[in-house]
Amino acid sequence: MAPDDSRTWHFQDEPLDAAPAGFSFAKTGRGRPGRWVVTIDDDAPTRDHVLAQVDTDETSDRFDAVSVKPLDPSA
Repeated sequence: MAPDDSRTWHFQDEPLDAAPAGFSFAKTGRGRPGRWVVTIDDDAPTRDHVLAQVDTDETSDRFDAVSVKPLDPSA
């Protein structure tokens, strides 16, 4: 069995309406890049600060992506 490398991110200490530190954002296809921000979602299963893609571009072949930047091993 492979080791469990799962992680959970909480955004409680991140500023609202801004992209959180430590993440990279990209897109494939046409259209605008997505706009990823920390926002409040009172219906979230844990805590209320969540990461959301809030751009309204409806280009059909646009796929927004978010990834975690590698951790600095010296930190």
